[in-house]
Amino acid sequence: MGEVLKEETGKSHSMIIFLEKKLTGLGYKFTGQRRIILEALCNENKLFDSESIFMMAKKIDPSIGIATVYRTL
Repeated sequence: MGEVLKEETGKSHSMIIFLEKKLTGLGYKFTGQRRIILEALCNENKLFDSESIFMMAKKIDPSIGIATVYRTL
């Protein structure tokens, strides 16, 4: 079971690195708050709405605002 979790963590980490390169290549800033939002999205295998993403990100970093979630999406 530990290996499966490591594999999933590795996949989400690879996805975040890919998204970071893609966004910076397009001229977007890749801030710590954007990283947190993308980590929240990559760690769950379900559909989200902006409010649920905001609530997950807020648990990690209380300074994140709903506007940051909208800008990131």
